[in-house]
Formats: sequence, structure tokens, C-alpha cells
Amino acid sequence: MASIAEVVSYEVTDDGPVVQVDFGGGSPVTAEWFAPNGDDSPPLPGDSVAVERSDGTGVWQATACHDPANDGSAAPGEVRRYARNAAGVPVAEFHLKANGDIAITSLLPTGKINLNGVEIDALGNVTIPGTASALSVSAAGVDLATHLHTAPSGGGPTSPPVPTGP
Repeated sequence: MASIAEVVSYEVTDDGPVVQVDFGGGSPVTAEWFAPNGDDSPPLPGDSVAVERSDGTGVWQATACHDPANDGSAAPGEVRRYARNAAGVPVAEFHLKANGDIAITSLLPTGKINLNGVEIDALGNVTIPGTASALSVSAAGVDLATHLHTAPSGGGPTSPPVPTGP
């Protein structure tokens, strides 16, 4: 049978990740931490955690966690994941929405989104390493398919437009 406890601490030991949890009596116990494969989301102190007995005497396992300080915003069927700073405040999120939209958001004014080296800052400015090209896009009356710029390795200003045709 599972019980709800409060996370006191989290650490990775030689035997794997463990949490210290308190059932409310002020005497924390150690529980092995289990999360789905590919989910690297250690809990913070103060999170609520589902804990149950495991094989062996006095062995506990923690199998699910809840952040009681931050209300969820995902609608039924949606997926929202967020990162928190040490104080438990959300700082970044991705949200897979029921209408098919995918939102990736830095919640800090200086935060950036990095997609394989392409950076998008909080103001929407995009920094692209290397060469950017397009097949048929027009911006401010300029056909971007024939308007290429190269960037020096390591970043910096781009070159003037590179001619692409006669």
C-alpha cells in the first residue's frame, strides 16, 4: 500500500538515486527513487511523493512525485513539463497541447531556447550558426531563396549577400 510523504532531500548514491522522505512524524526514511526511463527529473525538498514498501525489511521505494507549490495548467490529454530553480519556481517549460501546438518557453527574461545550435531569445531574436538558406521565402520584398549570407566560424557578423545566379 502506498503512502504520501514529503521529500526532505534527493541524492545519487553508488546504489542509485534515493530520496529522504518524511511521513509527518519528523523521522525521515530513505526510499529508492524510481522514474520512467528517459525522465531525468529529481524532486525538490517539499515535493509530495508516493512511497511504498519494497522487497526486504525496511526498504521503501518512491514511485511518483507531485509539486504542491505550482498549479498545473495542462488540459486533459495534454503534456506539460517544467524545470524549477532551487527555490521551486518554474523557469522553463514545454507544453504539448491538445490542438497539436507545441510550446517551448523560457520563463526567465534572459532565458534562451536552443535547438541544435539555433538560439531564440525571449524577445524572439534568432541566432543561427553557419549558413541560413530558404527555398521560397520573401521578407521585406527580398526573395530569400537567392539572398544568402554566410557567417564566420565561431559566430560574428554575416557576409554581404552571396550571388546565387546570373
